[in-house]
Amino acid sequence: MAKLFKFRDLKTATEFAEFSKGYMDSFQGKRLDPIQAIKTENLFSYKRIIGVYEGTQLVAGYIINQYPHRCFEYFTAEEQLNIIEALGGKQKVCEIVALWKSKSISRVMFNLKIGSHIIFDALKENRPIIFGCSYAGHGMIKRYTLLSPKLVRKGIHDNDLTVFYFRRRQMIMTYLLTLTITIAQAIYRKLFRVKKSAQVIIND
Repeated sequence: MAKLFKFRDLKTATEFAEFSKGYMDSFQGKRLDPIQAIKTENLFSYKRIIGVYEGTQLVAGYIINQYPHRCFEYFTAEEQLNIIEALGGKQKVCEIVALWKSKSISRVMFNLKIGSHIIFDALKENRPIIFGCSYAGHGMIKRYTLLSPKLVRKGIHDNDLTVFYFRRRQMIMTYLLTLTITIAQAIYRKLFRVKKSAQVIIND
């Protein structure tokens, strides 16, 4: 049975705390310093914190800001101003950050149903520049860089942010490419398992 997701703008401290916990839990098994946490108190200054629910359970989330709050954490006020002015002003930019999913959601499901919603939300902002960021300790998923987003800052240490931005067309093409690769990999893995099972039966 297909999963049904509901997307909701989170507003309360309780919801923000649940979002923060889900974000941190999604990194289980990876090196994650507390400095990299999405802090509940910081979420009150963000524009939209979107929670994705399956029934009553929060299973994924993301944040959209009209100004790059999280992506600009390590820039001085002067550096921020210079970057924004070079891109045509603050009305030209937004950021999508803190994308996460629980382990109950497959990559295919996330990209197909949740990723498409994220793209739609970003396009509704009607801003040509979309910022994103990743801690150097995590690294950027290689397929996200295939269409060469503009690198603004490269993190060196694990707790350094790598900051980049896409044009809208780049973002859409990157999403479609990511979705295609993810589906192809899932089909390949399924066929491989079927082939392996068939070989076991023949050998028996």
